[in-house]
Amino acid sequence: MFQPSRPPYFLLLILLALGCGQTNAPDAPAVEKDIIPEAFTGIHELMGSGDILGLSIAIVGKDQPVRTFATGRRHVEEGGRVDDGTIFEAASLSKPVFARAILQLAERNVLDLDTPLATYLPYERLEHDERYLKLTARHVLSHQSGLPNWGGTPLKMVGEPGAAFGYSGEGYVYLQKVAEKLTGQSLNEIVTTEVFEPLGMNESSFVWQEAFADRMATGHTRLGKPLYKDRGKEDEGNAAASLLTTARDFAKFLTAMMEDDFQNMLAAQVQVTDEDSGDPVEGVSWGLGWGVQEGGSGIAFFHWGDNTGYKAYTLGYPENGFALVYFANSDNGLSIVGDAIAQFAEGEHPAVAWIDYERHDAPERQVRHALEKAFFNESAEAGLQRFQELKPQHPDLDYETMLNRLGYALLRNDSLDEGIAVFNLNSETYPDSWNVFDSLGEAYATGGMADAAITSYSRSLELNPENENATKAIAYLKEGVELRGNAPTLSPETLQRYVGNYGQIQVTFEDGDLHAQIAGFNKAFKLVALTESSFDLERLGRYRLHFHNGDDGEVARVVAQHVGGHEINAARRP
Repeated sequence: MFQPSRPPYFLLLILLALGCGQTNAPDAPAVEKDIIPEAFTGIHELMGSGDILGLSIAIVGKDQPVRTFATGRRHVEEGGRVDDGTIFEAASLSKPVFARAILQLAERNVLDLDTPLATYLPYERLEHDERYLKLTARHVLSHQSGLPNWGGTPLKMVGEPGAAFGYSGEGYVYLQKVAEKLTGQSLNEIVTTEVFEPLGMNESSFVWQEAFADRMATGHTRLGKPLYKDRGKEDEGNAAASLLTTARDFAKFLTAMMEDDFQNMLAAQVQVTDEDSGDPVEGVSWGLGWGVQEGGSGIAFFHWGDNTGYKAYTLGYPENGFALVYFANSDNGLSIVGDAIAQFAEGEHPAVAWIDYERHDAPERQVRHALEKAFFNESAEAGLQRFQELKPQHPDLDYETMLNRLGYALLRNDSLDEGIAVFNLNSETYPDSWNVFDSLGEAYATGGMADAAITSYSRSLELNPENENATKAIAYLKEGVELRGNAPTLSPETLQRYVGNYGQIQVTFEDGDLHAQIAGFNKAFKLVALTESSFDLERLGRYRLHFHNGDDGEVARVVAQHVGGHEINAARRP
């Protein structure tokens, strides 16, 4: 029989009885360390090891009031202590809340779980694939939709509905649209009526509320950088990911999940399978809106949440009346999930192993994180010195992959000099790797250093004559050199023809120059004319833009050509 981890939970009750259930200090407990429960001491140590800024936990115990524990800061620079009333993005913890609303609607025959959704609402994004006509609400809630997690338009199916497990947020988006049509209500109105109001969840919403402004935790990147302030302030909800809530409010939902009325959500609908091998994952299946794990501690429901800057995890054992939820305002939040649960609940948790997030104390993570902090927050010189210190301590790590990923992260951050330094370090460490020189060539191309880029790509081609990427890149770079030698001077009137919204690419005209913002980059890049309709991007030389006219002679689309040959073809939008 499952039992909460006895010593820390017992001490937790003592602390709560003394009125010290929340330790809200920015970096350390607000009470003396020697009277902090073992579990909370462990949580603080985990937060330090995982570089997690703020954390809020709620614990449901059988025949006990909800207990909460919160610590850390809402924002790394502006401060503000995290408490049990702090609002977090719940990410995919949105899904079981929406699933409960759908089951309420099904009980009243507003919809049927096994009727194809297309019967209620044809879906334009899927009309090209007749398989979607079989897709039902049950398929969506149990992740048997045959849809990808996220996709574009048209939306490409990856399997037959009902054939196998495949985690999908897109399925929830479609089901949301069906529910909105059938009820005539928005997502947030539906969930408020079916879940929030009956359970007294008055601190939860699928859309932004101004009342949250003074209590919202800011999300932070892996390196502790805050996300932009207006993130999450959306007026349209997403059933798969947009829930905003507090730990203490979500605990009301967990308490309700212990009731018999909703145990049907935990009836296994499909065996979970490994994404790579397709093999069954022992002890893990999926119900309706919830993952279900079965082990030596009994049957539990679980879910995790993973939005940029926010992470969450929840787990509940209905037979014992025990459940917990935690929210973190850091991309590192799920690195501690296994050890955090172990502070409060004994036993095996196969779902934690299945979601397979890198542990906070994994040597590779610790080394990578130290290098990232040095290169991003200090300088190339500091990063190179840190590498020389760490490599002898951990000689068996895959530094080639680690440095390659770090180099590209720096390029995306417009830290060009640091990125080139990392790729050069990788080429010195692995001088026989064609892939390393291919990446170094791309870094030089990004900075517009055509000669150095051609030299690196040529070395890559020597090491691997079948490297088509290097062949294409060399041709691309030589063409650029030739075009720049005959580049025209374009009038402001000509440049302004290209201004517009091209979906993934936004083109603006400022201070006499064109600038392009490409999805995935955190800044706009100045365009440098090569011909009347082709442009290089300053400090992003691995992309070249080609504008094309439509039949009416007006600019209709832009093609972003990458140094390696692939393209982004984007139509101009009204």
